[in-house]
Amino acid sequence: MVYQDETYVENQEELLQVKNDLSALQYATYSESPSGTALEDQMLSAMTSLRTAASSGNYSSLSEQTETYRKLVLRREYLLSSEATAAMTQAAADLQARYDDLQSYQSGATSIKAQESGLFSSYVDGYETLLTPDKLDGLSPKDLAAFSQLTPSTDANVLGKLVTDSIWYYAVTVPGDCVTRFAVGDSVDVFFNSLSETFPMEVFQVGEVQEDQVVIVLRSSQDDDKAEDLRQESGRVIFYSSEGIRVPKEALRVSKDGERGVYVVVSQKARFRPVKILAEDENSYLVKADPTDEEDTRILRAGDEIVLASEELYDGKVVR
Repeated sequence: MVYQDETYVENQEELLQVKNDLSALQYATYSESPSGTALEDQMLSAMTSLRTAASSGNYSSLSEQTETYRKLVLRREYLLSSEATAAMTQAAADLQARYDDLQSYQSGATSIKAQESGLFSSYVDGYETLLTPDKLDGLSPKDLAAFSQLTPSTDANVLGKLVTDSIWYYAVTVPGDCVTRFAVGDSVDVFFNSLSETFPMEVFQVGEVQEDQVVIVLRSSQDDDKAEDLRQESGRVIFYSSEGIRVPKEALRVSKDGERGVYVVVSQKARFRPVKILAEDENSYLVKADPTDEEDTRILRAGDEIVLASEELYDGKVVR
């Protein structure tokens, strides 16, 4: 919908609200709407649907479920209270008059119908016709570098763009000696700096090595609404990752039994937790619990309070 000014937008929002309210009241006051046992059964069913959707986190039909329950509650109130009966009848008449009045202002809005469904974005930069999937075939490092020299132009009459496909591509130049690490169909994770987010992607195309460089094309269909406006982005391809607990290097100890681990505070006492080092940087280790067997309860967990400074530590020492 294209509106002449903000007044028409506000008018449309009120129109939709009045329409919903009027629909609920018309249902409640309609003589053939349910009553008695049928009404109670429908209310119970509506409450159950709402509770099931809420507990499962499924909100796809929340507005419809809420509106159904609202109509049934108003219907019962209309039947049980003579005051409510009169009030709702009058409210329905007032809302109908307001709805008719608002409808008369709809001439300030123009409807535009798209030829196909898609995700609309008001951001247009002119690259939409220059960077297309068909340009990926046989893409060389020089071709990819040339994209940055393009001068796109935009049409002032364009309102936005319609994204009709969830698949998007990321082409990147890597050193030629890395080509063996990519194979079509492989899955890799790519961290995009501008989004501070990692996307799972698939290797779509591996180019030919030219002047010790090769173009790798990755594709994805995840979170395309975040990627639709990306253009020249720096990213990191992640081939391997480790998950563990980061601890300061000064926390790492060796027990009297020669085990490597850290001490944590349990009931004001130091307790030893054996760990295995996965990775390290300048100031910390990435570790995971390393019990001796399945019955070993000395498990380091995220959130444990680690002892950093102490002249002498042993298992069971009071530290507080």
